[in-house]
Amino acid sequence: GLNSVLGLQADSHGIVWMLDNAMRGGDRRRLVGWHVAQDRLVADIDLTSASRNGSFLNDLAIDAERRVAYIADPASGADAALLVVDLATQEVRRVLQGHPSLTPEDIDLVIDGNQVRIKQEDGREIRPRVGVNPIALDAASDWLYFGPMHGLAMYRLRTSDLRDPGLSADDLGRRVQRWADKPISDGISIDTAGNLYLGELSVNGIGVITSD
Repeated sequence: GLNSVLGLQADSHGIVWMLDNAMRGGDRRRLVGWHVAQDRLVADIDLTSASRNGSFLNDLAIDAERRVAYIADPASGADAALLVVDLATQEVRRVLQGHPSLTPEDIDLVIDGNQVRIKQEDGREIRPRVGVNPIALDAASDWLYFGPMHGLAMYRLRTSDLRDPGLSADDLGRRVQRWADKPISDGISIDTAGNLYLGELSVNGIGVITSD
């Protein structure tokens, strides 16, 4: 029954988590968990309540031990946000909507000397500006790293703060740290030594931000 899966991650307990963003005419955005060895469904979490009309649920990071998922929603740009999902209770919260660490900067992606443009149905061309896309947890799942695709900074936030529903939006926003410079990028991954790898689109390569 999957409609349009983009984010995909296998956790340390043998569960494959699939982020279904319902972009092919589906009516329900959801996070689906499948236990591979037991060949059975273990979770089907409705994300609709924490989504927006322009939501484009893009990627996810799973903390299997604390049973929490973090989801990047670049949405329409200005309303980009993170979703925090309690995998045990299936409660979903939308946090940091519109925070500068999630919203795109006014910069162009240039690949092979060509400025990337998207043609609309009416024939107009637009220069895309995409919000939060890269998202990953460090090895201990203590820090969540993220940033806008069209942005030149990588940010991080303690997961203990993201898991605290008692923090106000302003308090949570003040705890976001600017961690490093980055190029325009999409997906990221972090190794056990704290090196962060990213899709460096403009040079058709893989970029690395070292732990220092």
